[in-house]
Amino acid sequence: HNIDANYLIGADGARSMVRKQLGYSLKGEYGEERHFFGGRMYAVYLRCPEFYEVVGKQPAWMNWTFNDDRRALMAAVDGNGEFAFHTQLRSDEDESTITDERAADLFREACGVTIDCEVLSHMGWTAGHSLVANHFISDRVIIGGDAAHLFTPAGGLGYNTAVEDAVNLGWKLAAVLKGQGGRGLIESYEFERQKVALRNTGYARGFADSVGNFVPEDNLEENTENGESLRAAAGEYLVEHAKREFNIPGITFGARYDGSPVLPKTDEVLPLDQANFYQASGIPGGRPPHWWL
Repeated sequence: HNIDANYLIGADGARSMVRKQLGYSLKGEYGEERHFFGGRMYAVYLRCPEFYEVVGKQPAWMNWTFNDDRRALMAAVDGNGEFAFHTQLRSDEDESTITDERAADLFREACGVTIDCEVLSHMGWTAGHSLVANHFISDRVIIGGDAAHLFTPAGGLGYNTAVEDAVNLGWKLAAVLKGQGGRGLIESYEFERQKVALRNTGYARGFADSVGNFVPEDNLEENTENGESLRAAAGEYLVEHAKREFNIPGITFGARYDGSPVLPKTDEVLPLDQANFYQASGIPGGRPPHWWL
């Protein structure tokens, strides 16, 4: 089929055919190795309605296993027993040999108990990417989302950055197609979104380093006073890490497009870019501050 269009948007994922056809490449860190969240990971989508009852913990959106044997995280999908489970593969584990039953065992090893579950799907993936395309636009062909940047999924920044790409590009395309903007408006997309992608991949990498390079002590699981002390210290660190990774209004609301060709220059002092604190500002280039009417 032949399709005629004013613009082509390549939002076709990490292996983007559009990006490759343009001759553009991803720059940055590929598969950085860590004790966790770096290198080969394994994902298991499963159903386990008895999970909270068996482990004796209050329901939570995310659960973590922290030991030297089976490090993992598991996010609740529906609140009723479906979960997305992710574990770091050890050097002696071959993902091509993992069957449905072995995938279930990975989950059970993390739980530390025998527990019934139904494996819905499972596959390997690579953590440790911090990558941004060298260009986002070529004439009337534009890329966005995972085609333009790849994250280790810390802080949820990969998805959020992709959505913001769509918002930024969407209104600009609409304005140009309606005759309300010129070519320069479209070209500002690359400057603005590449700048934010570099910022956000940097933050995500820092979060991944914070949790992935925090290594369990050898005696962590001993049933001794020392083991109890080590577990308490690890728990305190991981709780503080979670606050740093997920309480991030500065990242969510504080991205700025200073220097964009469609913005006026300013001599005003810009707000600091801080992950865990958002400073509202009326300076053009950032999110307008909220104001009750």
